[in-house]
Amino acid sequence: MDHGPRSVDVFFYGLYMDHAVLASKGVPARHPRKAFVEDWVLAIGLRAALAPKKGARAYGMVFALTHEEIGKLYAGLEAYRPEPVLARTLAGTVLPALCMTLPEPPAPGERNPEYAEKMREILEKHGFPPLERPPLEPLVDFATARIPESRTGVAPDGSDFRRLLALERGSMAQFELAPGETSKAVAHRSVEEIWLVLSGRGEMWRKQGDREETAALEPGVCLSIPAGTHFQFRSTGGEPLRAVAVTLPPWPGDDQASVVEGPWRPTVR
Repeated sequence: MDHGPRSVDVFFYGLYMDHAVLASKGVPARHPRKAFVEDWVLAIGLRAALAPKKGARAYGMVFALTHEEIGKLYAGLEAYRPEPVLARTLAGTVLPALCMTLPEPPAPGERNPEYAEKMREILEKHGFPPLERPPLEPLVDFATARIPESRTGVAPDGSDFRRLLALERGSMAQFELAPGETSKAVAHRSVEEIWLVLSGRGEMWRKQGDREETAALEPGVCLSIPAGTHFQFRSTGGEPLRAVAVTLPPWPGDDQASVVEGPWRPTVR
C-alpha cells in the first residue's frame, strides 16, 4: 500500500526549529520533538551552523520531513551539507537524524546581530538554554579573502552570490547574473546596500514611493539601495553582470527580502 513520500527525522538548531518559520516556507512541522546533540555547539556568523566541541550541547527541534521538503528549505543554500547526528530528546530517546550544516564553521569575527537576536527569542520560546552574547571587546581581527570560485548560493532575487567578508556592522558579497537573465523584483525589510558594478552590462530599476528610475549598469557604476526600496536588475551584455555589494547591517536571512512587482518579467527561478 502506498503511504506517500517517506519522511526522515531532521534536527534543526537554527531559525527552522520554529514552527512559524517552517510554515512561512510552506513546510509543515510534523512530529515535533525537543532535543539536543552532544559534542556540537551552535555557531552564528552570517547564518547558523554547528561546530564540533567536546562536551558541548546544541539544542533544537526534530521534525519529520520528506526529502522534497528538505530540498525546498535549502534551495539556494548549497553551502549547507547533510550531517548524520544522534539527537537525544528531552525525554531521553536517542534518534538517528539528519542535520544540515556548513562544512566549515563561521569565521572568527563573522557576526549577524539581527539573526542572533532572533535565535535568542526562539531559544527562550522553546525553553532552551540561552545563547551567549559575544563580547564587544576586543574588536574582531582583520581578515583577507578572495572571491570564491563557486557560488555560495542563490539570493532571494534569483542571482548567484558569493559570500565575502563580514564585520559586526556590515557584510560584503559578489552577485552575478548570466547574460540575458532578469532578476526578481524585491525589497529589503531593514538592510541597506551599496553596489559597485565590476563587469558586464545591464540595467537596475529602483522605486521609492512615487520616485522611480532605471540606471544603466556598467563597470565603475555605484548604486545605493536604501531599506524598503523596490529594485530589479537585468544583464543585457554578452558576459555575466557582476557586482559587489556591501550590506548594512549584515544580511540576517532570506526572510529579509520580499518579492514585489517590477517592470520586467523575471527569467530566473
